[in-house]
Amino acid sequence: MDETPIASTGATVGFELSLGLIGVAVAFAAGFWQPAEFLTLGMPYQADSVQDVTSALLWGTLGTLPMLGIIGLLYQIPLKSLQNLSTLMDQQLIPMFEGKSLTALAATAAAAGIGEEILFRWTIQTGFAEGLQLPYATFWGVIIASIVFGLMHWLTPAYAVIAGGISVYLGIQLLITESFWGVILTHSLYDFVILIYLVKFRAPRLNRTETS
Repeated sequence: MDETPIASTGATVGFELSLGLIGVAVAFAAGFWQPAEFLTLGMPYQADSVQDVTSALLWGTLGTLPMLGIIGLLYQIPLKSLQNLSTLMDQQLIPMFEGKSLTALAATAAAAGIGEEILFRWTIQTGFAEGLQLPYATFWGVIIASIVFGLMHWLTPAYAVIAGGISVYLGIQLLITESFWGVILTHSLYDFVILIYLVKFRAPRLNRTETS
């Protein structure tokens, strides 16, 4: 039996979760870690009751819909940069995940949501605002986290801009809902839906086109 898909999934999950560990390490090193209950992750975003958890799940699920709608609209725009990005995803992302089970896709999406949100939303965005206490620190926390997020997702300039926009959206969602776990769920669900679309729908269509 070929173990490559399992091994590659483990490596991807491990990498994404390591981003969260880096975020935690930076928080300790910067001195803005606040010892608190596990569910707060040292932030002023509480999730310590059934009502809070339910609210987080609701916001997390609903928060995914605008992101998916905007991405769907973007790919209908006849811009060369967006068409090139679509081609690049076909050539690079689909081969990475093609043939993987829904469980593997879900694990990858969940790891990305957890690891990246701890690093970008908690360590960078919230840590910047809480730790530096500068004028408009909350605004700059969102912007700086989004710039770094975009740069770390640089496949093309268009992809970096889209990723940065997604980060701004998630940052604003966190400020409005005060639900860190909701933001993690939004990120994870978004990635999961995109992966399902690429692997289960777009890849078979491309394969049929190539063989016809």
